[in-house]
Amino acid sequence: MRNFFFDLDGTLTDPGIGITNSVMYALKKFGIVETDRKKLSAFIGPPLVDSFALYYGFSEEEGHEATRRFQEYFSRKGIFENVLYDGIPEMLSALKQAGHRVILATSKPEIYSLRILKHFHLLSYFDCVCGATLDEKGRFRKEDVLAYALEKSAATPEDSFMIGDRRFDMEAGNLFGLTTVGILYGYGDREELIRA
Repeated sequence: MRNFFFDLDGTLTDPGIGITNSVMYALKKFGIVETDRKKLSAFIGPPLVDSFALYYGFSEEEGHEATRRFQEYFSRKGIFENVLYDGIPEMLSALKQAGHRVILATSKPEIYSLRILKHFHLLSYFDCVCGATLDEKGRFRKEDVLAYALEKSAATPEDSFMIGDRRFDMEAGNLFGLTTVGILYGYGDREELIRA
């Protein structure tokens, strides 16, 4: 039996529209009108507070306020503005039928992750669902989420794989000694994944 840790954004859904719409909503509350979705796709993966600081110069306090505004939109509408990637239910089913454990380890808040998995009828494939805390002051970095997921699932790193689409997934997996698998249909690119 192996343990397969998945990142929600890069593996289960295409969250681009919901996340970028939520970022646009948050920025508008600060008087910033942004229409370049390609620029906003950089928000997919890393902690929101960090992205608001990096791309818009927000202070930590502003970053937390922007994150709250993001969640206002995301929790009502953005959470479901996405679609499943082709073949995901079949892949998850095949892993379960082969006797493996499937674990979600995502930087998305756990409460939203559960809603998304239920909405897309995927929750039954997961043995354990582990996500970030809602406030981004607790468990929100990928390494914190993966530490929590390893503890909650009682999985051993040597029998586990971290599968994701961004460097944050690879770096966290490497930190804890998991075999890392980068996927190219998410939001990272080959160079980012190879470097990580």
